[in-house]
Amino acid sequence: MIGEFRAMLRDRIGPALRAEGFTGTAPTWRLTAPTGDCAIVNVQSSSMTSATAVRFVVNMAVVPEPWWNRPGRPGSGVRPGEADGLWRDRLHPTPGVPQHGPEPWWLVRREADLEQCGDDVLRQLASRGVPRLRELLDRERLVATIRTGDFGFTKSPDPAYALAILGAR
Repeated sequence: MIGEFRAMLRDRIGPALRAEGFTGTAPTWRLTAPTGDCAIVNVQSSSMTSATAVRFVVNMAVVPEPWWNRPGRPGSGVRPGEADGLWRDRLHPTPGVPQHGPEPWWLVRREADLEQCGDDVLRQLASRGVPRLRELLDRERLVATIRTGDFGFTKSPDPAYALAILGAR
């Protein structure tokens, strides 16, 4: 199923994200705002993936340019990755779609699962994921979100620190 899963990312998810202005290839796509802020969609497969079953989740992140270039930033990548996000969240399977685990991840064991999971990912990206990422690429909206303490699902930094890095008062 791994080959079929990769083909689904290449042939379905990638084109849908590119139609929204994202660049990149599976498993990571980026949308960069004129400010340099970056929205990231990353499809993470589980270490429990095997030749017969693929478990995956869709990670989303927003990496503001000042956050990426802050002094003492951990990591050494040339481009931000999903884990670098100031705001990070995940899309999970809709009830009724093949899934696995206490934090539900999509589960693909056969061709029909691949179709159903792919449809669900595309629906969620179109209805919630991409609109939320676009909203947070607006720096004022991101600052307002951080002020509420909403960092998505991540363990948040001190909001005052994050706001200072963003130049917000």
